[in-house]
Amino acid sequence: MRFLSLVALGGAAALQLPFVENREPQTAPGIDSKPKLPLVDTEALQDLIEVDNFLPRAVELYEIAKLSEDEYNHPTRFIGSAGHLGTLDYITAELAKLGDYYTVSNQSFSATVGKVWEKRLVLGNDVPESATAMDLTPATKDKEPVSGDLVLVANNGCDPGDYPKAVKGNIAFISRGTCAFGAKSELAGKAGAVAAVVYNSEAGPIQGSLGDPLPDHVATFGLSLEDAQPVLEKLRSGETVEATAYINADVLNVTTTNIIAQTTGGDQDNCMMIGGHSDSVLEGPGINDDGSGTLTVLEVAVQLTKFSVNNCVRFAWWSAEEEGLLGSNYYRNTRKTRFASRLLRRLPRQVSGAVSGGEAEGSHVQDHAEGSPLANSGRRWEAVE
Repeated sequence: MRFLSLVALGGAAALQLPFVENREPQTAPGIDSKPKLPLVDTEALQDLIEVDNFLPRAVELYEIAKLSEDEYNHPTRFIGSAGHLGTLDYITAELAKLGDYYTVSNQSFSATVGKVWEKRLVLGNDVPESATAMDLTPATKDKEPVSGDLVLVANNGCDPGDYPKAVKGNIAFISRGTCAFGAKSELAGKAGAVAAVVYNSEAGPIQGSLGDPLPDHVATFGLSLEDAQPVLEKLRSGETVEATAYINADVLNVTTTNIIAQTTGGDQDNCMMIGGHSDSVLEGPGINDDGSGTLTVLEVAVQLTKFSVNNCVRFAWWSAEEEGLLGSNYYRNTRKTRFASRLLRRLPRQVSGAVSGGEAEGSHVQDHAEGSPLANSGRRWEAVE
Protein backbone atom coordinates (compact mmCIF):
# COMPACT_ATOMS: atom_id res chain seq x y z
CA MET A 1 0.00 0.00 0.00
CA ARG A 2 1.60 3.24 -1.08
CA PHE A 3 1.97 6.19 1.27
CA LEU A 4 0.25 8.84 -0.82
CA SER A 5 -2.62 6.50 -1.66
CA LEU A 6 -3.18 5.88 2.04
CA VAL A 7 -3.41 9.60 2.66
CA ALA A 8 -6.09 9.77 0.01
CA LEU A 9 -8.07 6.99 1.68
CA GLY A 10 -7.88 8.85 4.98
CA GLY A 11 -9.25 12.07 3.53
CA ALA A 12 -6.08 13.90 4.51
CA ALA A 13 -5.16 17.18 2.86
CA ALA A 14 -1.71 18.46 1.94
CA LEU A 15 -0.75 22.06 2.61
CA GLN A 16 2.53 23.97 2.72
CA LEU A 17 2.57 27.00 5.00
CA PRO A 18 5.07 28.77 7.25
CA PHE A 19 4.22 28.08 10.88
CA VAL A 20 4.03 30.85 13.47
CA GLU A 21 2.51 29.43 16.65
CA ASN A 22 0.45 31.71 18.85
CA ARG A 23 1.63 30.09 22.04
CA GLU A 24 4.82 28.58 23.45
CA PRO A 25 5.19 25.12 21.87
CA GLN A 26 5.24 21.97 23.99
CA THR A 27 8.15 19.70 23.10
CA ALA A 28 7.91 15.98 23.74
CA PRO A 29 10.45 14.41 26.13
CA GLY A 30 13.92 14.36 24.61
CA ILE A 31 16.18 11.49 23.62
CA ASP A 32 19.74 11.84 24.87
CA SER A 33 21.53 10.31 21.92
CA LYS A 34 20.18 10.18 18.42
CA PRO A 35 21.31 7.62 15.84
CA LYS A 36 21.90 9.08 12.41
CA LEU A 37 18.78 8.46 10.38
CA PRO A 38 18.67 7.86 6.63
CA LEU A 39 17.17 10.58 4.47
CA VAL A 40 13.51 9.89 3.82
CA ASP A 41 12.97 7.79 0.73
CA THR A 42 9.62 7.55 -1.00
CA GLU A 43 9.63 3.79 -1.52
CA ALA A 44 11.00 3.02 1.93
CA LEU A 45 8.38 5.18 3.65
CA GLN A 46 5.57 3.72 1.59
CA ASP A 47 6.67 0.20 2.47
CA LEU A 48 6.26 0.98 6.19
CA ILE A 49 2.63 2.09 5.85
CA GLU A 50 0.65 -1.12 6.33
CA VAL A 51 -3.13 -1.39 6.36
CA ASP A 52 -2.88 -3.92 9.20
CA ASN A 53 -1.52 -1.15 11.44
CA PHE A 54 -4.81 0.74 11.21
CA LEU A 55 -7.32 -1.80 12.51
CA PRO A 56 -6.10 -1.86 16.15
CA ARG A 57 -6.10 1.94 16.19
CA ALA A 58 -9.61 2.03 14.70
CA VAL A 59 -10.81 -0.27 17.48
CA GLU A 60 -9.23 2.04 20.06
CA LEU A 61 -10.90 5.04 18.45
CA TYR A 62 -14.30 3.36 18.61
CA GLU A 63 -13.78 2.63 22.32
CA ILE A 64 -12.93 6.31 22.80
CA ALA A 65 -16.15 7.30 20.99
CA LYS A 66 -18.08 5.18 23.49
CA LEU A 67 -17.02 7.61 26.25
CA SER A 68 -19.86 9.83 24.99
CA GLU A 69 -22.61 7.24 25.45
CA ASP A 70 -23.79 8.57 28.81
CA GLU A 71 -24.52 12.00 27.33
CA TYR A 72 -25.58 11.12 23.78
CA ASN A 73 -26.86 7.54 24.12
CA HIS A 74 -24.51 6.39 21.37
CA PRO A 75 -20.78 6.55 20.53
CA THR A 76 -19.68 9.85 19.05
CA ARG A 77 -16.61 12.07 18.78
CA PHE A 78 -18.61 15.26 18.29
CA ILE A 79 -16.65 18.33 19.42
CA GLY A 80 -17.07 19.08 23.10
CA SER A 81 -18.02 15.46 23.84
CA ALA A 82 -16.05 13.08 26.03
CA GLY A 83 -15.33 11.07 22.89
CA HIS A 84 -13.69 14.00 21.14
CA LEU A 85 -11.72 15.04 24.21
CA GLY A 86 -10.54 11.43 24.44
CA THR A 87 -9.50 11.55 20.78
CA LEU A 88 -7.36 14.64 21.40
CA ASP A 89 -5.78 12.96 24.43
CA TYR A 90 -5.08 9.83 22.36
CA ILE A 91 -3.35 11.75 19.56
CA THR A 92 -1.27 13.73 22.06
CA ALA A 93 -0.24 10.60 23.95
CA GLU A 94 0.78 8.78 20.76
CA LEU A 95 2.88 11.74 19.65
CA ALA A 96 4.58 11.88 23.04
CA LYS A 97 5.83 8.32 22.47
CA LEU A 98 7.88 9.59 19.53
CA GLY A 99 10.34 11.48 21.71
CA ASP A 100 11.71 14.79 20.47
CA TYR A 101 11.32 14.06 16.77
CA TYR A 102 8.36 16.47 16.80
CA THR A 103 7.46 19.70 18.50
CA VAL A 104 3.80 19.39 19.49
CA SER A 105 1.58 22.45 19.88
CA ASN A 106 -2.09 23.02 20.63
CA GLN A 107 -4.11 25.75 18.97
CA SER A 108 -7.34 26.41 20.87
CA PHE A 109 -10.32 28.33 19.49
CA SER A 110 -14.02 28.84 20.13
CA ALA A 111 -16.62 27.09 18.00
CA THR A 112 -20.39 27.35 17.82
CA VAL A 113 -22.05 23.94 17.84
CA GLY A 114 -25.61 22.73 17.65
CA LYS A 115 -27.08 19.67 19.29
CA VAL A 116 -30.45 18.40 18.11
CA TRP A 117 -31.85 15.99 20.66
CA GLU A 118 -35.27 15.42 19.12
CA LYS A 119 -37.17 16.64 16.08
CA ARG A 120 -40.45 15.95 14.35
CA LEU A 121 -42.34 17.56 11.50
CA VAL A 122 -45.96 16.81 10.62
CA LEU A 123 -47.47 18.24 7.42
CA GLY A 124 -51.20 17.62 7.31
CA ASN A 125 -51.52 13.95 8.17
CA ASP A 126 -48.05 13.02 6.96
CA VAL A 127 -44.70 12.73 8.70
CA PRO A 128 -42.17 13.24 5.87
CA GLU A 129 -39.17 10.96 6.12
CA SER A 130 -36.83 13.49 4.55
CA ALA A 131 -37.43 16.18 7.20
CA THR A 132 -34.18 17.10 8.94
CA ALA A 133 -33.36 19.82 11.43
CA MET A 134 -30.94 22.37 10.02
CA ASP A 135 -27.55 22.57 11.72
CA LEU A 136 -27.41 25.33 14.34
CA THR A 137 -31.18 25.64 14.37
CA PRO A 138 -32.71 26.96 17.58
CA ALA A 139 -35.37 24.91 19.34
CA THR A 140 -39.06 25.52 18.92
CA LYS A 141 -40.52 27.77 21.64
CA ASP A 142 -39.92 26.30 25.12
CA LYS A 143 -38.66 23.16 23.37
CA GLU A 144 -42.26 22.15 22.79
CA PRO A 145 -44.21 21.45 19.58
CA VAL A 146 -45.64 24.46 17.75
CA SER A 147 -48.56 24.29 15.35
CA GLY A 148 -50.09 26.50 12.68
CA ASP A 149 -50.99 26.72 9.04
CA LEU A 150 -48.27 26.13 6.51
CA VAL A 151 -47.86 29.43 4.61
CA LEU A 152 -46.19 29.48 1.20
CA VAL A 153 -43.54 32.17 0.91
CA ALA A 154 -43.11 33.96 -2.43
CA ASN A 155 -40.03 33.60 -4.64
CA ASN A 156 -37.14 32.16 -2.63
CA GLY A 157 -37.88 33.98 0.61
CA CYS A 158 -34.86 36.24 0.42
CA ASP A 159 -36.71 39.55 0.75
CA PRO A 160 -39.01 40.74 3.55
CA GLY A 161 -41.69 41.38 0.96
CA ASP A 162 -41.77 37.67 0.11
CA TYR A 163 -43.41 36.91 3.46
CA PRO A 164 -47.19 37.47 3.54
CA LYS A 165 -48.85 38.72 6.72
CA ALA A 166 -50.34 35.25 7.17
CA VAL A 167 -46.89 33.96 8.15
CA LYS A 168 -47.25 35.54 11.59
CA GLY A 169 -48.05 32.84 14.14
CA ASN A 170 -47.78 30.13 11.50
CA ILE A 171 -45.08 28.03 9.79
CA ALA A 172 -43.27 29.46 6.74
CA PHE A 173 -42.81 27.16 3.72
CA ILE A 174 -39.81 28.43 1.74
CA SER A 175 -38.03 27.33 -1.43
CA ARG A 176 -34.31 26.76 -1.43
CA GLY A 177 -32.25 29.15 -3.55
CA THR A 178 -30.66 32.61 -3.97
CA CYS A 179 -29.83 33.31 -0.30
CA ALA A 180 -28.49 31.33 2.65
CA PHE A 181 -30.65 29.13 4.85
CA GLY A 182 -29.86 31.40 7.79
CA ALA A 183 -31.21 34.42 5.92
CA LYS A 184 -34.48 32.60 5.21
CA SER A 185 -34.84 31.55 8.83
CA GLU A 186 -34.11 35.08 10.03
CA LEU A 187 -36.63 36.67 7.68
CA ALA A 188 -39.25 34.09 8.69
CA GLY A 189 -38.61 34.95 12.32
CA LYS A 190 -38.88 38.68 11.67
CA ALA A 191 -42.19 38.03 9.90
CA GLY A 192 -43.47 36.32 13.06
CA ALA A 193 -43.28 32.66 11.98
CA VAL A 194 -43.11 30.11 14.78
CA ALA A 195 -41.01 27.79 12.58
CA ALA A 196 -39.79 27.45 9.01
CA VAL A 197 -39.48 24.64 6.48
CA VAL A 198 -37.05 25.05 3.58
CA TYR A 199 -37.81 22.63 0.73
CA ASN A 200 -35.38 21.63 -1.96
CA SER A 201 -35.59 23.18 -5.41
CA GLU A 202 -34.34 19.98 -7.05
CA ALA A 203 -34.73 16.26 -6.49
CA GLY A 204 -33.33 14.85 -3.28
CA PRO A 205 -33.16 15.72 0.40
CA ILE A 206 -31.75 18.94 1.77
CA GLN A 207 -29.40 19.47 4.67
CA GLY A 208 -27.56 22.59 5.67
CA SER A 209 -26.66 25.03 8.40
CA LEU A 210 -28.17 28.31 9.54
CA GLY A 211 -24.68 29.61 10.22
CA ASP A 212 -23.88 31.94 13.10
CA PRO A 213 -26.88 32.18 15.46
CA LEU A 214 -29.01 35.31 15.12
CA PRO A 215 -31.76 36.54 17.47
CA ASP A 216 -34.49 36.18 14.83
CA HIS A 217 -33.65 32.65 13.72
CA VAL A 218 -36.56 30.24 14.20
CA ALA A 219 -36.63 26.44 14.37
CA THR A 220 -35.92 25.39 10.78
CA PHE A 221 -36.32 22.10 8.91
CA GLY A 222 -35.03 20.98 5.53
CA LEU A 223 -37.33 18.95 3.26
CA SER A 224 -36.88 17.07 -0.02
CA LEU A 225 -38.61 18.26 -3.16
CA GLU A 226 -40.39 14.91 -3.40
CA ASP A 227 -41.99 15.38 0.02
CA ALA A 228 -42.72 19.03 -0.70
CA GLN A 229 -44.51 18.54 -4.05
CA PRO A 230 -47.87 17.25 -2.70
CA VAL A 231 -47.91 20.06 -0.16
CA LEU A 232 -47.11 22.68 -2.79
CA GLU A 233 -49.97 21.46 -4.96
CA LYS A 234 -52.42 21.85 -2.08
CA LEU A 235 -51.17 25.29 -1.09
CA ARG A 236 -51.18 26.59 -4.67
CA SER A 237 -54.77 25.38 -5.11
CA GLY A 238 -55.80 27.35 -2.03
CA GLU A 239 -56.13 24.38 0.30
CA THR A 240 -55.14 24.83 3.96
CA VAL A 241 -52.39 22.56 5.26
CA GLU A 242 -51.92 22.40 9.00
CA ALA A 243 -48.46 21.65 10.33
CA THR A 244 -46.71 20.86 13.60
CA ALA A 245 -42.99 21.38 14.16
CA TYR A 246 -40.92 20.24 17.11
CA ILE A 247 -37.19 20.64 17.67
CA ASN A 248 -35.42 20.13 20.97
CA ALA A 249 -31.99 21.63 20.37
CA ASP A 250 -29.19 23.57 21.99
CA VAL A 251 -26.79 25.99 20.33
CA LEU A 252 -23.70 26.78 22.36
CA ASN A 253 -20.05 27.78 22.22
CA VAL A 254 -17.31 25.33 23.08
CA THR A 255 -13.55 25.66 23.19
CA THR A 256 -11.77 23.04 21.13
CA THR A 257 -8.26 22.39 19.89
CA ASN A 258 -6.19 21.80 16.77
CA ILE A 259 -3.12 19.64 17.37
CA ILE A 260 0.01 20.48 15.36
CA ALA A 261 3.17 18.34 15.29
CA GLN A 262 6.22 19.58 13.40
CA THR A 263 9.52 17.81 12.83
CA THR A 264 12.41 19.35 14.73
CA GLY A 265 14.63 18.44 11.80
CA GLY A 266 14.59 19.87 8.31
CA ASP A 267 14.40 23.42 6.99
CA GLN A 268 11.93 25.09 9.36
CA ASP A 269 11.06 27.77 6.80
CA ASN A 270 9.82 25.21 4.26
CA CYS A 271 7.30 22.65 5.42
CA MET A 272 5.21 19.98 3.82
CA MET A 273 1.89 19.78 5.68
CA ILE A 274 -0.53 16.87 6.02
CA GLY A 275 -3.81 17.11 7.92
CA GLY A 276 -7.02 15.29 8.80
CA HIS A 277 -9.79 16.18 11.23
CA SER A 278 -10.26 14.75 14.71
CA ASP A 279 -14.01 15.21 15.20
CA SER A 280 -17.09 13.34 14.01
CA VAL A 281 -20.69 14.25 13.37
CA LEU A 282 -23.06 14.08 16.32
CA GLU A 283 -24.88 11.05 14.95
CA GLY A 284 -22.02 8.54 15.05
CA PRO A 285 -18.45 7.64 16.05
CA GLY A 286 -16.91 8.78 12.75
CA ILE A 287 -14.46 5.92 12.39
CA ASN A 288 -14.50 6.39 8.62
CA ASP A 289 -15.10 10.16 8.49
CA ASP A 290 -12.61 11.13 9.58
CA GLY A 291 -11.23 8.53 11.95
CA SER A 292 -9.49 7.05 8.92
CA GLY A 293 -7.87 10.42 8.24
CA THR A 294 -6.89 10.90 11.89
CA LEU A 295 -5.23 7.50 11.97
CA THR A 296 -3.59 7.83 8.56
CA VAL A 297 -1.94 11.10 9.54
CA LEU A 298 -0.85 9.56 12.84
CA GLU A 299 0.60 6.45 11.20
CA VAL A 300 2.58 8.50 8.70
CA ALA A 301 3.89 10.62 11.58
CA VAL A 302 4.99 7.46 13.41
CA GLN A 303 6.78 5.92 10.43
CA LEU A 304 8.47 9.16 9.40
CA THR A 305 10.48 9.09 12.64
CA LYS A 306 12.64 6.39 11.06
CA PHE A 307 14.03 8.97 8.63
CA SER A 308 15.62 12.39 8.48
CA VAL A 309 14.12 15.13 6.29
CA ASN A 310 15.56 18.05 4.34
CA ASN A 311 12.41 20.15 4.71
CA CYS A 312 10.32 20.11 7.85
CA VAL A 313 7.07 18.17 7.88
CA ARG A 314 4.02 19.39 9.78
CA PHE A 315 1.07 17.23 10.77
CA ALA A 316 -2.28 18.67 11.78
CA TRP A 317 -5.38 17.23 13.39
CA TRP A 318 -8.11 19.84 12.79
CA SER A 319 -11.04 20.19 15.14
CA ALA A 320 -14.62 21.23 14.33
CA GLU A 321 -14.38 20.25 10.67
CA GLU A 322 -17.92 18.89 10.79
CA GLU A 323 -19.17 22.31 11.91
CA GLY A 324 -17.89 23.91 8.71
CA LEU A 325 -14.10 23.47 8.48
CA LEU A 326 -13.73 25.69 11.54
CA GLY A 327 -10.39 24.33 12.74
CA SER A 328 -8.57 24.45 9.42
CA ASN A 329 -10.09 27.85 8.62
CA TYR A 330 -8.97 29.19 11.99
CA TYR A 331 -5.47 27.91 11.32
CA ARG A 332 -5.42 29.44 7.84
CA ASN A 333 -6.78 32.77 9.03
CA THR A 334 -4.06 33.10 11.66
CA ARG A 335 -1.24 32.42 9.16
CA LYS A 336 0.30 34.40 6.32
CA THR A 337 -2.26 33.69 3.64
CA ARG A 338 -0.09 34.34 0.58
CA PHE A 339 1.66 30.99 1.12
CA ALA A 340 -1.58 29.04 0.72
CA SER A 341 -1.90 29.86 -2.98
CA ARG A 342 1.80 29.12 -3.43
CA LEU A 343 1.39 25.57 -2.20
CA LEU A 344 -1.80 24.72 -4.02
CA ARG A 345 -0.22 25.86 -7.26
CA ARG A 346 2.98 23.97 -6.54
CA LEU A 347 1.29 20.62 -5.87
CA PRO A 348 -1.36 20.30 -8.60
CA ARG A 349 -0.60 16.63 -9.23
CA GLN A 350 -1.09 15.58 -5.62
CA VAL A 351 -4.11 17.63 -4.63
CA SER A 352 -7.12 16.77 -6.79
CA GLY A 353 -9.97 17.75 -4.47
CA ALA A 354 -12.14 20.85 -4.47
CA VAL A 355 -10.27 23.99 -3.52
CA SER A 356 -12.26 26.54 -1.56
CA GLY A 357 -11.01 29.81 -0.16
CA GLY A 358 -7.33 28.91 -0.42
CA GLU A 359 -7.42 25.48 1.20
CA ALA A 360 -7.83 21.92 0.05
CA GLU A 361 -11.34 20.95 1.03
CA GLY A 362 -11.96 17.22 1.30
CA SER A 363 -8.99 16.72 -0.99
CA HIS A 364 -7.45 13.49 -2.20
CA VAL A 365 -3.72 13.05 -2.62
CA GLN A 366 -2.84 11.07 -5.71
CA ASP A 367 0.16 8.81 -6.15
CA HIS A 368 3.05 10.75 -7.61
CA ALA A 369 5.32 8.82 -9.95
CA GLU A 370 8.20 11.24 -9.37
CA GLY A 371 8.29 10.56 -5.64
CA SER A 372 6.86 12.04 -2.48
CA PRO A 373 7.45 15.73 -1.73
CA LEU A 374 8.79 14.47 1.62
CA ALA A 375 11.79 13.15 -0.27
CA ASN A 376 12.52 16.49 -1.93
CA SER A 377 16.28 16.76 -2.08
CA GLY A 378 16.55 20.08 -0.33
CA ARG A 379 14.92 22.12 -3.11
CA ARG A 380 12.98 25.04 -1.68
CA TRP A 381 9.36 25.52 -2.67
CA GLU A 382 9.11 28.86 -4.43
CA ALA A 383 6.07 31.04 -4.84
CA VAL A 384 4.37 31.03 -8.21
CA GLU A 385 3.04 34.56 -8.61
